[in-house]
Amino acid sequence: MVLSVLTLVTDYALFSGEFHIVPFSKTALSYSPLFLLLIALIKTISTHAGFAMGWRGGKIFPAIFASVAVGAAIAQFIPIQPAITVSLAVVASITIILEKPLLTAILLIFLLPISLAPLIFITAYIVMLIHKFLLKKIGLKSLIY
Repeated sequence: MVLSVLTLVTDYALFSGEFHIVPFSKTALSYSPLFLLLIALIKTISTHAGFAMGWRGGKIFPAIFASVAVGAAIAQFIPIQPAITVSLAVVASITIILEKPLLTAILLIFLLPISLAPLIFITAYIVMLIHKFLLKKIGLKSLIY
């Protein structure tokens, strides 16, 4: 029922996003930033709803898909190459989810342009440092439960 309602806005809510990431990333900049953020929100809600109802699968590809949408929305406001902006958004979100910057970087080197490998490694470690600092400041062990 939840998926049916969410697909009234976009059919991207139905799938993990694994097979739709590349085609979506090629057309993402043609969507409005608000719609891209809505897609990311819907993907996140549908993923969490699916897990709550017993769906089996991973969280990484839906998170990557939602991050691509957020990155594409941000890219429309920042005057740097959209591939870099999208890549940074994906690296940051997956680093927070996995809490392992090396694993994140290695995984994403297979999915993102190889020319961005140094930026991927640097971003993953910087995000992890900031993440640990903020967790220490607010007294939590993790943001992901």
